[in-house]
Amino acid sequence: MGTARMSGFGSRSLRVVMSVAVAAGACVGLQVATAAPAAAVGTVQVVVGPLSVSNSQSPKFAPSAVCPAGTKVLGGGGWAQVQARTPESERVVLSELRPAPSTTGGRDSYEAGAFELSPGTTADWSVQAFAICAPPIPGMHLVSGHSISSNSTQIARADCGSDNEAVLGLGAQILGADGQATLVYEFAETFRVAQVKALEDADGFNGTWELDAFAVCAPFPRNYGTSFGLSSPTTPNSDAVQVAFSRCGNGAGSKTLGVGAAINSPLPGTGLQVVFPGSQLESAAVEATPTNATWGPTAVQGICGD
Repeated sequence: MGTARMSGFGSRSLRVVMSVAVAAGACVGLQVATAAPAAAVGTVQVVVGPLSVSNSQSPKFAPSAVCPAGTKVLGGGGWAQVQARTPESERVVLSELRPAPSTTGGRDSYEAGAFELSPGTTADWSVQAFAICAPPIPGMHLVSGHSISSNSTQIARADCGSDNEAVLGLGAQILGADGQATLVYEFAETFRVAQVKALEDADGFNGTWELDAFAVCAPFPRNYGTSFGLSSPTTPNSDAVQVAFSRCGNGAGSKTLGVGAAINSPLPGTGLQVVFPGSQLESAAVEATPTNATWGPTAVQGICGD
């Protein structure tokens, strides 16, 4: 299983804990420090949204995971759940992971969606959303970034815009390429920038498609840091499914504020199937196109603070 490592914050300069080229689809850990931190984050809770209908229809969107009254969404995740594990099961991947703060005075939520990659599967499957919620943090806001092109690889970034703010939670969304592109990277690349990456599948997509990145930003919480875990083996391999685990609470940062996931050395036809903000953070990636190629490992990132 994956190993966890924590990064804490001691000066305002950014120090990379673990870095390889992002352009190659690698996973980046971060370590930074701030001036006087914000007040402590209040009680954090994970809301489990209802399962969507279970069938073999695609695309599919989970019912919203809705934060309790008086709380705000920090981050969240999604889980595409396939009823029977067959080689076809690896063709179901997440297409949307999106924090949705209310703009009308209602309750915040987190949204998740998934679709089957071509040629699809006859297995029944469902999708579920998870919201990480906490009392309002002064200054918290949502930022987004957008990419649109016909390129086989797209990257989008959401920048908090200030060195006094940090990414608490994040999300990503593919538009216009249902069944033809996969999310392979959704990480806090630096303390203030969330980066997401998606690839077209093995036979490509003849058209224009879009990728959105989302970041929930706020003044630095106390003891802000990250945890990090890799799937096992921790080197590229040909496993059809790769699962990584980590946990906030080892050292600085006792609460999970957000969770990210990434595939190291992704290939067309690999994609994220699980980004789960449980007491043990989990990500799972699949090789949707059964090529037995070498890819991965897969990583999970916890965004932590107290």
